[in-house]
Amino acid sequence: MTKTTDKIIEYGIIFLIIFTPLALGSIHYWAVSMMEFMALVMITIWTIARLISKFSATNDLCLSSSQNGREVGWAMPTKKAGLNGIKKISNHRILNSPLNLPIIIFVLLIIIQLIPLPPSVLKAVSPNTHQLYKQTLPGYDTSSKGLEFNDRNSDIKPNNYSSGFSTSNFKLQTSNYWKPLSLYPYATKLNLLKVLAYATIFFLIINTKTLKPQRLLMSIVISGFIVSLVAIIQYVCDTKKIYWIYNASYASPVGPFTYRGYFASYMTMVIPLAIGLLIYYLSYKINTVTELNKDKHTKYYHRRKSSLIWLTSTVFILIVIIMMSTILFLSLSRGGMVSNVLSLIFFVFFLTMRKTVRKNIIYLLPIILLMFVALGWVGINPVTDRLSTLYEIEEERTGLVRFAIWSDTGNIIKDFPVFGTGFGTFRYIYPKYRDEVLNYLAVYVFPVRAHNDYLEVASVMGVLGIVVVLWGCYRLFKDILFCHILGKTRGIAHVMPEADSLRRRNDKPKNLMRRNPFVLLMGFGCLASILAIVFHSFTDFVLHSPANAMLFFVILGLVCRIIHEK
Repeated sequence: MTKTTDKIIEYGIIFLIIFTPLALGSIHYWAVSMMEFMALVMITIWTIARLISKFSATNDLCLSSSQNGREVGWAMPTKKAGLNGIKKISNHRILNSPLNLPIIIFVLLIIIQLIPLPPSVLKAVSPNTHQLYKQTLPGYDTSSKGLEFNDRNSDIKPNNYSSGFSTSNFKLQTSNYWKPLSLYPYATKLNLLKVLAYATIFFLIINTKTLKPQRLLMSIVISGFIVSLVAIIQYVCDTKKIYWIYNASYASPVGPFTYRGYFASYMTMVIPLAIGLLIYYLSYKINTVTELNKDKHTKYYHRRKSSLIWLTSTVFILIVIIMMSTILFLSLSRGGMVSNVLSLIFFVFFLTMRKTVRKNIIYLLPIILLMFVALGWVGINPVTDRLSTLYEIEEERTGLVRFAIWSDTGNIIKDFPVFGTGFGTFRYIYPKYRDEVLNYLAVYVFPVRAHNDYLEVASVMGVLGIVVVLWGCYRLFKDILFCHILGKTRGIAHVMPEADSLRRRNDKPKNLMRRNPFVLLMGFGCLASILAIVFHSFTDFVLHSPANAMLFFVILGLVCRIIHEK
C-alpha cells in the first residue's frame, strides 16, 4: 500500500509543478485553493498510509516476539526477533533536514501573530500596534494614556487599491478588546495557508520513501518548456492577452504570468536544473547507454530503445535550455537577467570545487554559445537597451520609485521592529507610510509589495522573521555545501542510513562527502536555482507568486533529498 500511496503523492506533486505556472502563476484564489487542496489531500494520504504501515509493522514485531518465547505486547524483542518489524518501523520515521526547524519556527511566528492579546500585553510587546488600535477603535483600552505614534500622520489614509486596511471599509469589532499582533488577521490567515501548503510539499518530498527525484526534475524541465513555449508564441504574436483570453495589459505579462518578474524568476530556477541534468546526460548517462549496447546478452530492442531515450532526452533538454534562456532575456526583466547570470557563475564555481565533476565545465561552453546565438537571432537590441538602464538606475523613474518604497518600508520596520505588522499585511499598512515622492513621480496607486522580499519580511514579520529566514539559509548551505559536498564540517541532516551510523560512531565528517556525479551535479543545480531567487529577491517580490514559491520549496526538498539519499 505504501508504494501505491507514494506513487499517488509523486504524481500529485508533478501535477502541481505543471499546473501552478500555467494557472496564471496561481495568483488567483481558485488556483491557490487548488494547490492548498492538493497539498491537504496528499498529506492526508501520506499520514493514513504511514499509520497503517506502522500498525502492520508493530504487529509483525509483536508476532515475532511471541514466536521467540516472549509474550505478545510491547516488550523489546531478542536480537533475532522482530528484525522485519524493526526495519519497517525505522523506515517510517520522519526524516530530518536542515530546514525542518526554521520552517516550523517561521510558521509558529505567524500563528503567534494571530493570537489575541490583552491591551497591556500588546502594549508591552508592540507599542505602535497598540497605539494604532487606539487610533482606529473607539473605546479600545481607554484606561491607558497611550503613546505618540512614530509616524507624523495620525490618520490612516484610505487604500484605493484594495478593500483592506482603512477606516471606511475595514470593519473592526470594538466589542472584543483582545487584539492580535497582526493588523489584518484575515490576510495573515490566508498567507499562513499558503505557507503551510509549501511546507507540506517540502515535507512530502523528503519523506516519501519511493519518490523518484529524477522524475520530479524532468517534470520541472517539461514545465519550463511549456511555459517558455507559451511565452515565445505570445511574443511573436505581440499580444498582451494570456492564452489570448485573459487581458493583462495593466501589467507586463510574459507567458502565463501576469508580471515579467514572476516569469523571469521561474525561468532562473529551471535553467540551472536543466543545465545540471544536461551535463549529467552528456557525461555520465552516455556511459551507461554505451555499456548496455556492448552487452551481448541484452536484446537488440532494449539496446536501441535505451539509446533512443538518451538521445531524445538530451536533445530535448538542450532545446528547452535555449528556449528558456532566450525568452528570459526577451522578457526584459533586469533582475531576472542579472540573477540568472549570477546563478550560472556560481554554478561554474561549484563545479570547480570537486574534481569528480570539474572536467564537465567544458560542456557549458557550447551551451552558452548556443544561448547567445539564439538570442542574437531573435534580436538582442531590446535586451541591451534594457540593461543599459542599470547604469542610470538612481535617476530612472522605476529606480526612484523602488528607493522611495524601500525608504517607506524602513519606516514600517522602525515602528514594528520585533513582530512586524502581520504576515501578508504590507499592502494594508503601506498607505499610512506612503511618501510624497511617489506623488512627484506620478505614482498614484498604492504599491502592494516592497520590491524587496527581505525588507517586506522584516516589515510584516519583524526582526524575528528575517532572522529565521537568514538562519534557514545558513543551515541549508552549511549542511549541503560545506558538509556533504566539501566535507568541511559535520552535517545537520541525516537522511541517508549510513549517515546515522557514521554519526553514532563519531566518524570524521569527510565520510559524509558525496561522490556520485548525479548527486553533485543536481545538488549544484539546485543550489544555483536557490541563489537565483536569493539575488532576485533583493529588487523584486518574486516569491509572492504561488507558482514560484511552490517550485522554490520543491527545489529545496529535492536538494535535501538528493544530497542525503543513498
